[in-house]
Amino acid sequence: MKVCPVVKTICTKNLVIGGPFSKIEIITPFETDEWGNLKKMASWEEVWAEFVMGRSGTIPRVDHWSYIMKVQDLAINLAVTRNGLFGYRDLYVSLGKEVEKIEKIFSQGMNEVCCAAGIPTLRRRITRIERGE
Repeated sequence: MKVCPVVKTICTKNLVIGGPFSKIEIITPFETDEWGNLKKMASWEEVWAEFVMGRSGTIPRVDHWSYIMKVQDLAINLAVTRNGLFGYRDLYVSLGKEVEKIEKIFSQGMNEVCCAAGIPTLRRRITRIERGE
């Protein structure tokens, strides 16, 4: 399967990023045919494999992208940008303590990738949100 970042706005039961950043499109891994048409969303395992591979330097260097994360059977879209995590305030409010589980699952890989791409790490971003920055 060819997993590539395709710019699509997600309109499913997954979290939709809104607020002041609603005009920003989210890039999510999808499976496409040879013409680039969307076939299906990549599975959780496929996205995770792509994320892990990204740690070796193959992660797409784009302005923003998202990965599908599964926490206690809850799939969410998290848009990661070079300026931080858009929509994370809504995610934080919605999930509450689930944030800690997200951090545990993604702390090492996410922080390594974020540091390499110059993106504020998850914990730093949450702290800034808690302080109202």
